[in-house]
Order: sequence, then structure tokens, then C-alpha cells
Amino acid sequence: MSQLADQLKIPLVNHVEESSICLVPIDGGWGLVSRELTEMKPLVIDFSVGEWKRRRTEVRGPGDVLSKALGKVKGNRAVDGTSGLGRDSLHLLALGFEVVAVEQSPVLAFLLNQAREKALQVEGRNSAINNLILIHADARQYLRELNDRDESPDVVFLDPMFPVKRKSALSGKEAQILQLLCSPAAEKDRELLHEALEVVRDRVVVKRPLQAPPLAPGARHQYVGKSVRYDVYFPGDKVEFGMGDN
Repeated sequence: MSQLADQLKIPLVNHVEESSICLVPIDGGWGLVSRELTEMKPLVIDFSVGEWKRRRTEVRGPGDVLSKALGKVKGNRAVDGTSGLGRDSLHLLALGFEVVAVEQSPVLAFLLNQAREKALQVEGRNSAINNLILIHADARQYLRELNDRDESPDVVFLDPMFPVKRKSALSGKEAQILQLLCSPAAEKDRELLHEALEVVRDRVVVKRPLQAPPLAPGARHQYVGKSVRYDVYFPGDKVEFGMGDN
């Protein structure tokens, strides 16, 4: 355990009460618990069961709002710059994209990799999960490096963290755990949108809570669902950065 703590740069504690959020061993893997959410079961990311599996295997109908936001993209390479718990990455996978999921939190990146490896063990090496690549990095820097190498993804998808006091697409408890790991930072999110527009070939899709302000003015289209909307930006669009906040 000490080796894992060193790898993830997190403290090693004997009791959950000693830290606001902890990794704990569960069924041969790892999950997240919080001393602030004692009634919540450990949060385990598992691509092979439940909602995670549904996200990447169900057939998407014409009413799928993300599919509408993506439109007829010429190409199938997508970068999810805010992977989080991985649900949107799996949604993109189900829509036929080859997905690079970028996550800055070392803890979440570790859990996502654990989930990917388990899915491969369960389903075999021919699983569609092979089309998902997980990268632990600051997505802003990752996109800059792609730009430097002239490697443009067809789509960049962003789901910036939004303060949990507002309505969230995630359950409240999951959102609280995520915010313990990575606090909302509006300016960094706008920088991420800027880097995405610099490198993307077709479009940038930004997921927002239904009533939230746009990450930046200038979205060409908005596609509205029941609890979230997708703001679509195109390379070359006049997008005003550095205005407002989350």
C-alpha cells in the first residue's frame, strides 16, 4: 500500500477519518470513500457492470443528444479532456469513436486504468474497450503537445467541473467526491477550451448543466437534454475567453 501511496502522491493512513477522501481495497480492486459521506458505499469504477457497461454497449437511438451534438464528424478520433469517472468517454466509445481519455487526478487516472484492465480481462483482448486509451496528464498540456506534433483529433469533448451546489448531471454524492479530488477552476477550464480549439479538426463539444452559463461565449450550436446541454464550438469561431466564471 505504501508503494501505491507513493505512486499516486497521496498520504497513507490507517483510518478513513484521517483524510477527507481515501482509496480502500475492495474485491481485489480499489474504491473511493469519504469521511464526509459516511453513508455512501465506496465508489468503484467498473466498466464491465452496471451503468458503465450500459454506456459503452447500448445502441444509441436518434434521440441521443450527444450524438446530435457530434453531428456527422468526418473521422473517429476523439479526446475526452475531462475524463472524470469515465462515463462520457464510454459514451463516445459507444458512438464509434476511438477515445483518448485524459485525466489530471492521479487517483482517478489509477481507478480508470484499473477499470479498463478489468474489462479487458472479462471480455478478452478483442473488446471494444481496446479503443479507449487512458492518459494521466493535464489536458491543456496534452492538447498543446498534439498541436506541436500536428496531430489533430476530430473531436474534443469537455465536461468541466461545476460547483456541486448547482444541479449536476452526476448524483450529488459522486459530484462531491469528484470535487474533493479536483476542485472547479473556471479559468483553467477556459484555457482548456482555448487549447482544444487550437488543435481540433472538426469541433469541440462542451457538456454543461442545463441552467449553467456557457464556458465561453461564442458557441455555434446548443443541444439540450433533460438535465444537461452540449455547447458546440468550431475551429475558427470567434470565442471570447477570460470572461465571467463558473
